[in-house]
Amino acid sequence: MAMSADAQTLSFLNDFGKSVINDAAIELGARQAKKSYRATWKNGVLRSYQTTTKRYSSDTTQRLKKSLKYEIKEVQGNIIIIFKAEEYWYYVNFGRKPGTYAPVNVIRDWVRKKPIKPQKGGGKGFAKVGKNTVNTLAFLINRKIKTFGIEGTRFFSKTVDIYKQDLSERLGKRIAKDISKQILEWPIQ
Repeated sequence: MAMSADAQTLSFLNDFGKSVINDAAIELGARQAKKSYRATWKNGVLRSYQTTTKRYSSDTTQRLKKSLKYEIKEVQGNIIIIFKAEEYWYYVNFGRKPGTYAPVNVIRDWVRKKPIKPQKGGGKGFAKVGKNTVNTLAFLINRKIKTFGIEGTRFFSKTVDIYKQDLSERLGKRIAKDISKQILEWPIQ
């Protein structure tokens, strides 16, 4: 059934879009408990690791949060809502399974933007953040991602799940009202 984009339906969808974006942004900024791995490597081979839980924010640069947007469109009588975000939102939301490397150029960019202070050899002081240091850090982070994966936050999935029930009820009542009105207007013979 095609649905016309009347003011009330558009209002429902706008409320839904705003609520999802606002709550997803809050979720991104919240410090959440996540698994953290402290690994020991020798000659590129994992020797041992310890799993701990640390609390941290998933979006320290706030780039993902600032990119969250929604758009409502009507296509052939159907109303659709489109959510937009930085490409890496998927991995922040759903995580990444171990076994594959992440794109190294993306990790290099992240290392440059993030205020990481790499230690000098032997752990005495901090090294300058130059091209070689960035490449080394990107390699080490990528190796850890390949080995342990990344735990997802479900920052977006959670918020959609929270609000979709309310939207379904509101739109369902609206559609039922429209159908009842159409039935009452049918000519009875």
